[in-house]
Amino acid sequence: MFGVGEYAVSVPSTTVTNHLNGDSRGTIYGAGLKASIVPDTLVTPAIALDLSITRSLYNFNRLAPGGTPGASNNINQRLELMTYQFAVESSRLFTLDEHWKLEPFGGIKWTRVQTDLKDLVDGSHAGGQKDTMTPFVGLRVPVEDHEALFVEASFIGGYHYGAGLELRFK
Repeated sequence: MFGVGEYAVSVPSTTVTNHLNGDSRGTIYGAGLKASIVPDTLVTPAIALDLSITRSLYNFNRLAPGGTPGASNNINQRLELMTYQFAVESSRLFTLDEHWKLEPFGGIKWTRVQTDLKDLVDGSHAGGQKDTMTPFVGLRVPVEDHEALFVEASFIGGYHYGAGLELRFK
């Protein structure tokens, strides 16, 4: 996977909340594997395991309100997010006619996000990690034998949604 995105960080303190943001979009890339462990049959839905890793990089050059009045609020910092994800998913393929198929799916997903905010001027770092377990739902629409469009959403622990093109290799 590859994409671009925008990101901003708010850092509260006892007197003020600083907001870090940047002029350019960040880059997101990653890879994943999905394996079917139980096939879809007339009696049982399919069950699959999904594993992925994603790296996101964002450069920040502005701090607001931050700093001393009259001083420059320009910064040079980079935020790196490493996301590790493991999911157990169940789905059922419905064939509407020879051209239309729909595959609703859902499951539970464990996600670990590790953050590293590096000051590119003095080399200092700040960061941490967070684990989350969330249920998710989605819909996959097969286009050809090895291609499909999909949408997916989760609403616990924040709103997470995605859409994309799936390419299968056999």
